[in-house]
Amino acid sequence: MPVCLRPEVALGDPWQRLDSSSDCMTKLNTAHAVDIQLPGTATPHSMAESTLMRLMTILQCHARALLACAACALECGASSASVLPTTNEKDRPALMDENQRCEPLSVRLSSAENVQDPVFSILIHLIESNRFGCLSGSQLMSAIESHRLRSRLPYRRLRELHRLPETDGARIIARFNGSLDLRMPYRILWYRPARLRADPLLCLREWSYPHLRMTFKKGSKATMEKINIQDVHVFGLSHGSVEADIDAWLDRLLGAALDDMTVVGFAVFRHHNVWTGLAVGYNQAGAGRSGLFDFARDAVVYPMPDRMRAAARQMRLQIETLMGVDHVFGR
Repeated sequence: MPVCLRPEVALGDPWQRLDSSSDCMTKLNTAHAVDIQLPGTATPHSMAESTLMRLMTILQCHARALLACAACALECGASSASVLPTTNEKDRPALMDENQRCEPLSVRLSSAENVQDPVFSILIHLIESNRFGCLSGSQLMSAIESHRLRSRLPYRRLRELHRLPETDGARIIARFNGSLDLRMPYRILWYRPARLRADPLLCLREWSYPHLRMTFKKGSKATMEKINIQDVHVFGLSHGSVEADIDAWLDRLLGAALDDMTVVGFAVFRHHNVWTGLAVGYNQAGAGRSGLFDFARDAVVYPMPDRMRAAARQMRLQIETLMGVDHVFGR
């Protein structure tokens, strides 16, 4: 069965794992080999003395083995703790250059009239104006609630957002107050059919294009049709995990038409002058999956039009090419 890969390339992989179990076993085996010794070969003066010597030796061996086990556990625990991901400031040097100054960002809504949700409007304005800096969760919350705006997104869970310059684009770091595990805030068909899960720390690489032209085969006659999109912003997930878990009964009912997805990237662009969003990824079997969002209607588009499915396939390929990841399935 093919395996769904997640890119971990652009910022390095701070999620390294320590094979502590094998290291512990090696040390324990060594401790047993060194410490467990047979009693001496001198002839005992009595049976009682011989028995007592054997008991003392066995107790001594067990005590040394327990001490070796405790020392190993402490060492392995400390080593594992040093590489596990955290959400505090200790992990900042792995993701940001300490000499890279991050200016606070002012919160502004997008001038685009066809973006309903205020959080999406602020984020689109950030990338549309190509601004760099830091946005705190308290800033975002204050701006939205002071204007009595409403959003379906869990913006109160955001701790901070950084948009930093790169030679070929930008880097985005989003920190949340803990892992996200919530009901999907948007309806598909007649109800909210999925849970959304995300790690407390997400990092993305961003690339921008003034416009893209894509072609796809339409219908059984295999006629070629063009898709033109403008103000394209492509995001590849380089660190962390984002998943959509469709309710099991609906997954069984609709099959591939509505499936679980592990996200590898996003795209935001204008199509017919309307801001549109795509999430692209794979299901558990490694087949390509995608979701379409209409910012003007503030709604998930389901079912997806054929042209947007074709755009999602090409966006997924583009993201994997930029991230240096090659999937040989699920195109």
